[in-house]
Amino acid sequence: MKSLKLSNAAVFEIKFVSHLLRTRINKAEKELQRRYNDDKYIRNNFWGYVKTTFQRNNSPALQFSKQQCTEFFKVFSAVSPGKLFSLPDWIPTFNKPASAFDLTPPSYQQVTHIIRRMKASGSPCPLDKISIISFKRCPYLRSKLSEIIRYIWINKNVPAVWKRVCTILVYKKGSPDDSSSFRRISLQSVPLKVFTSCIRDAIYDFLKRNNYIEHVIQNCFTSKLSGTLEHT
Repeated sequence: MKSLKLSNAAVFEIKFVSHLLRTRINKAEKELQRRYNDDKYIRNNFWGYVKTTFQRNNSPALQFSKQQCTEFFKVFSAVSPGKLFSLPDWIPTFNKPASAFDLTPPSYQQVTHIIRRMKASGSPCPLDKISIISFKRCPYLRSKLSEIIRYIWINKNVPAVWKRVCTILVYKKGSPDDSSSFRRISLQSVPLKVFTSCIRDAIYDFLKRNNYIEHVIQNCFTSKLSGTLEHT
């Protein structure tokens, strides 16, 4: 295209080449999207997907020890259940809630709503290899997961296996013997993600019913406005 423009080629020839380039680029992008649509590709050609995935995985092997990795990423930390949280000074104080926290266990409909909102492309935890796709496509599994979550919610005891996290190191750039050349990704169990999402929704509902969110936004806006006025 650059050569045609520099050589003052005919307009129709430039238009033809431009149209041809756009068509091929769009076709290549669509092919790339189709190729890497994991859910669809696995269903149509499982072994082709596996082969393509392993071909794309060209990250170098780790060249540092487990101790060096632990010291750099701090993946292990001491558990302190008796440690109290210190409230920062910048958090505004709230009045007593007018509406109490709803301790009702999540229903099947609430669990289903959370599962449908979760991305199907999310990676399962290698420790249990449970994919969110199985819950999206099987109502029976959703009902069983709802029963488990209700039991945990009532008894206030999260299974130890749900608390385990698998940390994956993804190569970025640089030397493979340097820990900073890798990015850490922590993969949690999918059932745990659904359970914590239920807790998140319950907390958000409590904050919204008591107008705590609006209170924080108003305080932040007031602080920002007063700071702007003082600056001017």
